[in-house]
Amino acid sequence: MTDILILSEDGMTVTGVTDNQVVTVTIPETVKQIGTTAFENCSNLEKVILPGSLTSIGSFAFANCVSLKEINIPDGVVEIKMAAFSSCSSLRSMDLPDSVTKLGEFAFDRCSSLISVSLPKNITEIGEYAFFECRSLQSIVLPGSLKEIGGGIFHGCTSLKTITLPAGLEKIGGIKMMEEGGETTYGAFGKCTSLEHVQIPDSVREIDNGAFAHCTSLQSIAFGAGLTKIGKNAFMCCASLSEAALPSGLTEIGENAFRGCELLQSVSIPKNVKTIGDAAFSECRSMRNLKLLEGIEHIGQWAFKDSRHLQSVVLPSTLKTVGNWAFYGCTSLKNIFSAISDISNVSISDHTFPNHLAEDCVLHVPAETLNDYKQHPVFCKFKEIV
Repeated sequence: MTDILILSEDGMTVTGVTDNQVVTVTIPETVKQIGTTAFENCSNLEKVILPGSLTSIGSFAFANCVSLKEINIPDGVVEIKMAAFSSCSSLRSMDLPDSVTKLGEFAFDRCSSLISVSLPKNITEIGEYAFFECRSLQSIVLPGSLKEIGGGIFHGCTSLKTITLPAGLEKIGGIKMMEEGGETTYGAFGKCTSLEHVQIPDSVREIDNGAFAHCTSLQSIAFGAGLTKIGKNAFMCCASLSEAALPSGLTEIGENAFRGCELLQSVSIPKNVKTIGDAAFSECRSMRNLKLLEGIEHIGQWAFKDSRHLQSVVLPSTLKTVGNWAFYGCTSLKNIFSAISDISNVSISDHTFPNHLAEDCVLHVPAETLNDYKQHPVFCKFKEIV
């Protein structure tokens, strides 16, 4: 069926087809590249036989080939470019040869029937949104050649239940986009709503930009010892998350990091953390105990807002600032234990502790500072200071 193909002058590149209703295509052995948009929108195309001579599959080459069920990528292909198989909604499996080192952006995005993918062991780059909203994908093993996973690569893979992250991986992140209504974050595994457990390797230093946001079935995370940063929106709205033992080497917890983790019951913030970001643990409605270890300096605004079952809080002596409404809506808070000996050095607003806390919560302070607390413009509101 070579008469259907449109080839470049040298015969090495397929640039298009003469009939976009074609069902089966065999590419001749002289071809080295499938060109940009060569088979795009060939809605009846079911099967393609690629030659062993092939080295590259171009951007949008098979995009929107909604009937494509069978295609084997030959060993020798080095790169699959942007959106090459985007929205191939009948494609069920993809076994990528070890020769592939780069997958372009959106390479397989919205391949809604794709159940399994075998990634090559030598791949060094997976482009943003490469498997975006592949809603049937059930598991993925990431090879050790990868150093970073980000940019919404598996965002919206709602059937993804197990992931294997390699030793050597350094960052799991995402990408921020300005859209109508404000900023939207597309994390590497955001909205993977079937994911239940995650094991983070010791090599990972940073989890950021909504990496696991809205993973509503995620129950537990085993953090690696090398983690230093949990960034913005990293685990936001993981509504089933009940345990998250933070590693001792952690230094930063970003804004909204665990916001809306409604089943998270207790948190111990490691001593190396200096800053807890805005709304980092807001709406953690099952949290009962909060221990802030010595070393923490800044608590952001709304940090623990609406953590309605929080019963006790320990404030370390190293604390320097507490943001507005940090404990707003913490209606069960009965005891605050403050180790701050010099409250004149603490920046705290009149809105940090809402009026109901001043009535119902006991503030425990160092004995020698009792009078200082009673005369402080904010702490003096507490009815009982002991």
